[in-house]
Amino acid sequence: MPLAGGTADLQVRAFADDEAWGRRTLDLVERALPLLETEIGLPYPQVGALVVTESVATDASGFGESPSAGNEILVAFDQPEFTALHQVAHVWLSADLIESRWIREGMASDVAARVAAALDVPLAFDPVAQATALRAAAFPLDTWADSADPTAEFFGHAASWAFIAELRAAVGDDALHSVLGRVAASIDPYAGADIEPPIDGAPPQTPLTSRAFLDHLEAVTGADLAGRFRDRILSPADVELLDGRASARAAFAELVATADGWDAPDPVRAAMTDWRFDEALPMIADARTWLGARDDLLREMEAVGLSAPDRLQQAYRSFGGGVEAYDELEAQGAVVRSYAATAADVNDARSFPERLGLIGGPDPAQRLQLANGRFADGDLRGAVEAITEAQRVLAGAESGGIIRLVSAILVVLILVAAAVVFLRRRAAYTARP
Repeated sequence: MPLAGGTADLQVRAFADDEAWGRRTLDLVERALPLLETEIGLPYPQVGALVVTESVATDASGFGESPSAGNEILVAFDQPEFTALHQVAHVWLSADLIESRWIREGMASDVAARVAAALDVPLAFDPVAQATALRAAAFPLDTWADSADPTAEFFGHAASWAFIAELRAAVGDDALHSVLGRVAASIDPYAGADIEPPIDGAPPQTPLTSRAFLDHLEAVTGADLAGRFRDRILSPADVELLDGRASARAAFAELVATADGWDAPDPVRAAMTDWRFDEALPMIADARTWLGARDDLLREMEAVGLSAPDRLQQAYRSFGGGVEAYDELEAQGAVVRSYAATAADVNDARSFPERLGLIGGPDPAQRLQLANGRFADGDLRGAVEAITEAQRVLAGAESGGIIRLVSAILVVLILVAAAVVFLRRRAAYTARP
């Protein structure tokens, strides 16, 4: 069947004595697939056959993800229709896209519930009521792993579903779609929130974790969700990092504002994404110091009509306030100062010999114009060569002018001498008897 992301070659396999299950499931999944694609907000990701197979339960809850490989989905024969919707949602919400189990399972149930409402399929259970009833078995959801403990499985599924539904109500459908889109496109949580995620169908470089989920959600919504994750999601070790996270995020926001469109350096973004906040804070401070020096240099460029080459921003993005970025800053600063001094020399009043020496020769202003273009293109060596040529022309202008002036005087003297000789000879000729 055709979907926005491709064609689903749907097959349903039932027990030999349970053809009715096969017919019901085929009809349900056919109607559900386009709705699931819309609710999840990602194009259909599978290639080849999508096989839904009747089976026995894979875990105590009946919601466990299919352990089989490939595109086969197992649905227990004794489960309600809602379970089939939940399991098919994992075609999109797979371990390739989402690492944290609670996010996968919670989203699968939440999406299945919304599709179930459209298809008049009853819910398997009330997640809030079940999570509340099992609160004695509660644990941080990010610590939930596959377990043989039925109580843990029931609590994990119910609490995850309840939390995702609560998040959706708080931040909206678009926010959750945006997060999944950014993850699918391998956009890190500290990239600009306005980046449009291109979806090419390839697995993301890094599947979604609880840390990244919190970071992405706060990036796209601007909401403070750390408290919700502190109380019910994060492991004790990650909870201890939240205060440092708050300080680092505030400093990061100030850095991005100071950068004035240059965003944050890649090493800083990597440290923030990995929750290495003790490393991120000094890197942020170094980057802000570098940006102050950058602003000074940009003012110098503006004063003499130069445009900053892209390589300056690239150095900042690659190295932040590191040595390499300062090396680039100093290299460009040296060119700017040389250009400014040469431009001032070109625009200074010239003596008569200097003006005379520049007539008919290379134009230093044109050399500077060439240097300006090369600098904007990032060709610092070429810019220096053009500036040096302009300086050479200016340095030789006075001596060249004097030589030209002396040469002109000599020519005049020779012409005068020749005229005198000529006149004398003519006078002697006309004076003969």
